[in-house]
Amino acid sequence: MERIIGTVREKERRPALAALLSLFFTGLGQWYCGEAYRAVVFLLLRLLPVVCIPFIPFSAPGGRVLHAVAVMAAASLAVWAGSSIDAYFLARRRSVAPGRSTSYPAYLLYAFVTLVLTVGALALAGASCRLYVHSGDSMEPLLRGGDIILVSRFVAGPPPPGSLVVYRGEGRESIARVAARPGDRAARSGSMLAVNGEFMLVGIYGDSESRSLGLENSPELFYEVNDGRKYPVRAETGSGRVAKYRGPSSGAGEGKVFVADDNRIDREWFRAVAVESITGNVEGVIWGGSWRRSMLAPFVETANRDADMNRVNILD
Repeated sequence: MERIIGTVREKERRPALAALLSLFFTGLGQWYCGEAYRAVVFLLLRLLPVVCIPFIPFSAPGGRVLHAVAVMAAASLAVWAGSSIDAYFLARRRSVAPGRSTSYPAYLLYAFVTLVLTVGALALAGASCRLYVHSGDSMEPLLRGGDIILVSRFVAGPPPPGSLVVYRGEGRESIARVAARPGDRAARSGSMLAVNGEFMLVGIYGDSESRSLGLENSPELFYEVNDGRKYPVRAETGSGRVAKYRGPSSGAGEGKVFVADDNRIDREWFRAVAVESITGNVEGVIWGGSWRRSMLAPFVETANRDADMNRVNILD
């Protein structure tokens, strides 16, 4: 429909079309309604959280990168949806006079610029983080086959003990947990890990804590604390309370670190890998097959004295 105001013939905007335009190209619906400034603001607000993602691994505390990335992604999606809703209601009360800014070439130019900026922002985010689909049972109970995992590509030197890493070996990528720092002497004794002559602190989860991790308590479920990082392990039970390890141990070798699997039953779960083979840090599980097993951090930071209440030893 058209209406004449003075000598200027204005065209009424179509709300559904405005909403659809902003759905495909953020802000284009506002541009269609003659609100160029509003369109640019919506576009920048949508791209800003995405551009911030590469800086999160450097600023977020350990184990919280996944949640920070999720907040940024949710903020970007909220602006995207809000742009479409705003365009719909804006079009219901707007009519626009013909002009260069409301011509088809102007719409196409805005759509092209939006597409270029969006692809650039996503490429920047993708250069810092990627998705990884886990396979196998080596990292149970925390990780299961088919879990979709967020991996940070930035690896500045050897990752700290207790963190999860992706490394390349034998022509494929695998996930393991860093067991010790370069130069440390480490060994395995049954299902227990010893570093520099000390067994790692091992304990039993309470029911509420295991449920928060999407885990069911079982005789094989324990937690381990390494360098202040607490995480679940699957291990065989034994008896005795020992803190000192008196058996043989060794260093990982030049340019290598020891890593361990979280699943320590009936397998070789302890080995050394080259630091240069580590391709990323695991920031957490995005989707683990259910809402209960989604948004899981790779570890929980804790003080050894806080975890010592339920300490046990697992020796097979």
